[in-house]
Amino acid sequence: MTILKKYKYLLYFLLYILIISIIESIINLIIPLSTNTNQILSLILILSYIFISSIKKGISTEEKAYINGIKQGLLYTVILYIAGLPLLIYKLSIKRLIYFLIIIIITILGNIIGINKKTLK
Repeated sequence: MTILKKYKYLLYFLLYILIISIIESIINLIIPLSTNTNQILSLILILSYIFISSIKKGISTEEKAYINGIKQGLLYTVILYIAGLPLLIYKLSIKRLIYFLIIIIITILGNIIGINKKTLK
């Protein structure tokens, strides 16, 4: 049960990805958007969620921020990569690697901000 509590944020991340995918699909049925618009919208929504959740995780952690951020960011990227494997859309390209690096950097920054917020209180 403690493992479930420890990695609860990953379950929330999967649910968030599922909900965002459904909402984007409905929007595309009503108003067809270009592929670039969908990609940018997905990127912004995913990065904002990751940033906010890593701030919350940083507030509640006792580890060093960058180590916790790297762990959490790698877990997010592995989840996104595994989720894309059945669809055969995740060939590792430079664009995809930059996307994963941005996710890891945003997670590290969120954890650093969360730990700094905790120390200011």
